[in-house]
Amino acid sequence: MNAAVEFGDFQTPHALCRQVCYVLSQSGLSPASIVEPTCGKGSFLRTSTRVFPDCRSILGFEINPVYAEEVAAIDGISVRQADFFATDWPDVFSMLPEPVLVIGSPPWVTNSSIGSLNGSNLPVRSNLLNMPGMAAITGRSNFDISEWMMLHLLETLSGRHAVLAMLCKTTVARKVLKRAWTSGLPIGTASMRSIDALYHFGAAVPASLLVCEMGNGAPGRKCIMYPGIASDEPSATFVLMNGGWSAT
Repeated sequence: MNAAVEFGDFQTPHALCRQVCYVLSQSGLSPASIVEPTCGKGSFLRTSTRVFPDCRSILGFEINPVYAEEVAAIDGISVRQADFFATDWPDVFSMLPEPVLVIGSPPWVTNSSIGSLNGSNLPVRSNLLNMPGMAAITGRSNFDISEWMMLHLLETLSGRHAVLAMLCKTTVARKVLKRAWTSGLPIGTASMRSIDALYHFGAAVPASLLVCEMGNGAPGRKCIMYPGIASDEPSATFVLMNGGWSAT
């Protein structure tokens, strides 16, 4: 169980993966490349091969060698057994055709929970000084690992035709958007769709599918909120104003 906590080893159910991929497909997204940075047993990757049959490259990364070998046996998927924090993500994305979809469910754990287990699945502080807001994140006494991961990915995707779609705690999604916008990362459009984390993961915490489409020019600073993963109509729109969230 300790290993599961350290590496966020809680697999995304196939039904939820299908819902996420379907929503992205219905939005008009047709990726040329799909990347799952922490693919586990490959639920998102398996679903992607069916929902996006024209995708030219589907690539997964997984720190667990047993899982990586299992996913590598799936036709149409390439897998690298690798540590997220040791991966050269700019190099990875530079070789992929666009548009790129980065999808998944990064670990829902904090640095303190990993540290209490003497775990090592953490970002190295010395590598964060040149990244927008990263030093501020790791300077906190406790922070969500997924927040660091998603901000790092968004920064790496800056300037590319790409979409980031991640399942995470709603509080983390809000923090990621606020820090990305205030750091000037070019997110053209953003949305959050509520999911039932207790049903899907056994976690009694508000959670969402965060979708960020990278654009050109100034950040949009607006997020469309949906009450459910498959909702057609938004429930609200939130805008970052004066350092805080305001509903419109």
